[in-house]
Amino acid sequence: MGPRTGRLALASCAATERSLNTLFVRSGYLLGRTDRWHAIAQVRVFDYIAGLSNNPDLPDYRGYGDWQVILARGDGISLNYTGWAGRDFNHLTSQFDLNFPIKTRLLDFATYFLVQYFDGYGETLRDYDKPSNTVRAGISLVR
Repeated sequence: MGPRTGRLALASCAATERSLNTLFVRSGYLLGRTDRWHAIAQVRVFDYIAGLSNNPDLPDYRGYGDWQVILARGDGISLNYTGWAGRDFNHLTSQFDLNFPIKTRLLDFATYFLVQYFDGYGETLRDYDKPSNTVRAGISLVR
């Protein structure tokens, strides 16, 4: 195993890596008081500033923006919907996040139980052009 093998392994790893840089502007509107039941609607518009060399048609699937609607009760339960539709609005994608706080003696900081459902395109940079649907559950430290 000489240096040549190491270079080949490094080159094969680089071919599988993906990165993406975007610049975005977001605007949101709050309906209600944040310490009670409330709704938040947000729109985000973005542009790709680097990283499309491996994924040149990514905007066809992710588009140039997304929208989000959140219904929450103070610091309690929260339901979040995020959606995008691709450049020509023909690749609809939806993600739902349901989370609620967990209070235990072991975890003495903000912790949430999260159930997430994803259906659409662009969840990963490697398979952005293939539709996928996923259900996952776990512990979240942020929401």
